[in-house]
Amino acid sequence: MKNLTQKNISFLSLIDRSIDIDKSEKFCYLNLYNWKISIITQFLSKIKTDDVYLISPFISTTRKPKDPYLRLSEHFLITKESNPTLISTYFENQWCNSGFEVVEGETAWLYLKYKKVYLTERIFE
Repeated sequence: MKNLTQKNISFLSLIDRSIDIDKSEKFCYLNLYNWKISIITQFLSKIKTDDVYLISPFISTTRKPKDPYLRLSEHFLITKESNPTLISTYFENQWCNSGFEVVEGETAWLYLKYKKVYLTERIFE
């Protein structure tokens, strides 16, 4: 599963059903400051080699991640090897095509809701 979100966004809903995904960890939050590639690159660099993270990007109008928010995308998976340019471009496209009339850094802020997940292949007998 090292090739997650390298050429395409690896949406959780499209992951092979033969893989169990343990999502029991707690979510954390990261403000992306206008989907800057440098912040995404830095975030990816801190991921351990074999770790997988579940990502949910959202727009906050209060700068408080636990307040109600606008979901920007469905959940997807990333690893240390994920493509930061692909992720940044995806966020920019989602934001620009969302129809939400908010301005990044003035009336709204882009956040990542993320947590570590554990993938295991099911063994069928």
